[in-house]
Parts: sequence; C-alpha cells; structure tokens
Amino acid sequence: RVLVGTGGWNAMDDLIAVGDFSGDGRPDLAAVSNEKYAIDGYVGHPGWLLTYRGQGNGLLASGERTDGEWWGLNGFC
Repeated sequence: RVLVGTGGWNAMDDLIAVGDFSGDGRPDLAAVSNEKYAIDGYVGHPGWLLTYRGQGNGLLASGERTDGEWWGLNGFC
C-alpha cells in the first residue's frame, strides 16, 4: 500500500479506479467532488469529475478538473 495523499479527499464523494484512461500504461484514478470541493477558494462545487494520472510508482499526479456535470450520478458499473 502507498499513501496517495494527506488531505482533500474529504471533498470527494466517489473514487473510481478506472484503469488506464490516459493511455500511458499506468493505472489512473477518477473522483467526483462533493459540496466541500473548492474552486478559486469558494466551496460548494459538487459533481466535478477530476482525473488523477498514475505515475507508475503507486503515486498520483495532481488532479485535473475535467467536467462539472457528474453530480446526478447514483452509481457506477
């Protein structure tokens, strides 16, 4: 096991292990924000999809905000 972060994960409702979505051969992670997620210092931004590229050593790169329309999801397959 590897610690992938020390803070900020409480602003995520869902963590999704999606495999390699970046195409670089490394496993990546996606997350959907909750109402604690802050944009430009202001909280209250649920439903943003963030992607975290795997670095190949068990660690993740910084999250990239990709889309804000994920708040209506009620499950993943």
